[in-house]
Amino acid sequence: MSSKEDGVIIILSSPSGAGKTTLAKLLSKKKNFSISISHTTRKPRINEIKGKDYYFVDQDYFKLLITNNEFLEYAKVFNHYYGTSKSFVIENLKKGNNVIFDIDWQGTEKIKEKQLKYQLITFFILPPSKKVLFQRLSNRDMKDKLIVEERMKQFNKDILHWKNYDFYTKDVLNYSQRTLDPDMLSLWPPTELAEGYQYEVVRENYVLTDGERIMQMSYVHPLSHVEGMLVAYLPEQKILIEADLLDAPNSILPSEATAANRTLYNHVQRLGLDVKTIVPIHGQPTPWEDFIQIIN
Repeated sequence: MSSKEDGVIIILSSPSGAGKTTLAKLLSKKKNFSISISHTTRKPRINEIKGKDYYFVDQDYFKLLITNNEFLEYAKVFNHYYGTSKSFVIENLKKGNNVIFDIDWQGTEKIKEKQLKYQLITFFILPPSKKVLFQRLSNRDMKDKLIVEERMKQFNKDILHWKNYDFYTKDVLNYSQRTLDPDMLSLWPPTELAEGYQYEVVRENYVLTDGERIMQMSYVHPLSHVEGMLVAYLPEQKILIEADLLDAPNSILPSEATAANRTLYNHVQRLGLDVKTIVPIHGQPTPWEDFIQIIN
């Protein structure tokens, strides 16, 4: 059992190129945060500094450290070894420093298996899309297309481990405008998506666009049976897509407006949306004029 004075282990994992290393460096600048510097057998990238980014060692020395039980965890990734120094981590935790790990899912599982007495919090970071990830990796490894291809193949495997983490977030470092291009949602069937893959804060006037088409996403405030819902609005088509706020099986509207119906109506009025058609998840497309009749 850790004491109140001990630090916390914070693990950041992601597919290669999603931003975990950048985030780890930003967090390490805060008071009482230290980044765990891994040993690796790979060659340094441009601008990487030994002892600051990694401890670059040869394979024989790395295996010697394994034999001497010097690592808290280690794994082989893309034909190179990566390992975390046990002594550095434990010493910093005892001093009350929170230690940040920039490691993959393999290393995370090994640390979990050790059941250390210190509090452990894990985060999985997702890129905004495979297209953006490919661009990042291409810019980083411009001289070797094979490396980029290898990492993109590994992406489809690494991404499956998000569910084993305490928290996950989509591209915490990217603030560019979202697009309608196919992204990681296409990797999972709707059933898995419904289980909670896509957690992202959506506020009013949240816009998705590909430069031509526009979709406005908005949050309907908490209802009695759920914490809240998302509504999608296509301004050019004047179509409102909603879930559970209007049931219109076979285009038959309820005789009287329900509380959910009124919530939907008030939401549209508050945002000033010009709606011609409602497309409910449960039911058939319904003219807005027909919907208004049950409200009034």
